[in-house]
Order: sequence, then C-alpha cells, then structure tokens
Amino acid sequence: MAYHRRMLKHLLSLRVIAPVLAGLLVGALLGPFQLSCGVVQNSACAADQCPPGPAGPAGPGFSQCQWLYSACAAGAGVECQQVCPSGTFPVSGSCDAQAGASLSENRASTGAAVFPDSPASFTAFDRWVCETATGNMQFTYALCCKP
Repeated sequence: MAYHRRMLKHLLSLRVIAPVLAGLLVGALLGPFQLSCGVVQNSACAADQCPPGPAGPAGPGFSQCQWLYSACAAGAGVECQQVCPSGTFPVSGSCDAQAGASLSENRASTGAAVFPDSPASFTAFDRWVCETATGNMQFTYALCCKP
C-alpha cells in the first residue's frame, strides 16, 4: 500500500502536473491550426489553397514520354538494351535482375562506337543499358521522351 501511495504522490506532484497542464493548454489553443506549406493556417484548408513555392531552376521540358521495356535473359557481362523510338531520348531508366544478381551497368548509352564527351545533352543518348556482374538480367526499362 505504501508503494501505491508514493506513486500517487509522485503523479500528483507539481513536477509532473505542470508540464502536462501546459501541454494541454497549448494544444487547446493551437489545436485548430497546423503548419502547412510554410505558413500557419487553418487545418481545414485544401491543398490547392497553399501558396506556390519558389520557382525552381529552368531545365529541359519533356513531352510525349512513355515507359518502354525489353525482356532480356542475359547472363553476367552481357548488356541488355531498351532503345528509344526515333526522335525520343532516355530521360531515365532502370534494370530488373534476378534475385541475388548484382548490377554493373545501369545508364543511358548510345549505339555509336564512341561514347559522347562529357558533359553531353541527354539527346546524345538513344537507349538505356543494363548489365549484371553476377546473375541474370530480366528487364531493361527506359523513360523515352521528346525534348
């Protein structure tokens, strides 16, 4: 019984009650508001009411993008390619290999014998290339877009 009395005395002490009451008071005062989109606003606002953020840096615009993929059951050391249609270029890509395989290549490339100098425009490339160091490749993906 003495233990229960000490715990009750501790829970009702000013050191415990004061922070709890302060938190409840602040929560009650600020409860209807939230920090959103960099400003304090009513929590009932819709996402489209948020003010626009600062403009980002200018970059290339893309149109008519499409994800393409090729199945490829190549073993280690053999490149698998997804070539973009004429007039489109690989903006991004990905590789899908079998479990336990490790990738050695995952990049944009070109069918030319010489790789473009760096830096190069994304239009210097026409395909996405994947290759495994161990294990087998399954698919090569490319996001091909018109500039």
